[in-house]
Amino acid sequence: MDDNEREIIQLAHHHCAEELALLDRVLAEEPEPPPEPLPPWEDHIAEMPVNRAPDHPDLVKHKWKFWPERALSDITGITIHHTCSHSPLALTRWITRPQSQGGKGYPSTQYALWVSAGDGCPIWLHAPLEWGIWHDHTGAHQTTISIGMAGTLHVNKPPQEQIDATARLCAYLMNEFDIPVSEIQGHGDRAKAVNVYTVCPGWYAAGWVVQFQEALRAVL
Repeated sequence: MDDNEREIIQLAHHHCAEELALLDRVLAEEPEPPPEPLPPWEDHIAEMPVNRAPDHPDLVKHKWKFWPERALSDITGITIHHTCSHSPLALTRWITRPQSQGGKGYPSTQYALWVSAGDGCPIWLHAPLEWGIWHDHTGAHQTTISIGMAGTLHVNKPPQEQIDATARLCAYLMNEFDIPVSEIQGHGDRAKAVNVYTVCPGWYAAGWVVQFQEALRAVL
């Protein structure tokens, strides 16, 4: 190997070393992007009773054997309810029991997500978000996510902790599905659009709607 070849090899090594040093500096200066936020719920779908032969007229008239399925891209809003119960399992048993046996005759719970009222207010996922569950008197309203807040909230205001947990859940879903604030509505708000009255979720009757709106603004 002559002197020219040795010089070329030395220059190549020097150039590579400079590039590697520069890359090390860039990597050191640029922190890794933060991980995607995890859903703020526990998955309890497997525990929830289902009724594969629903006999509720809202479903029978549409000839559906189960909730219609939707693409997640179809989701455009959130509907908030109160559940008048603190036991998701007991309530779901009643909702799925055939009407002939004193139940509601629905395929599953009417709430895709459940926000508890104590012990840190855990949030449970009760049904896949791909199920077009509705509970807002608008018929086959398949574009909203149904959230149930535990309690009889037109009589007893929810604790602030539960309001805050619901607001954080809504903020996560808004970011995930590009939902505007205007599409975060209560059951009663959506029912009004079809001239039906319901006190649910109780935030006007018990006067906690402003608390919820403030909690939501605080996390957006």
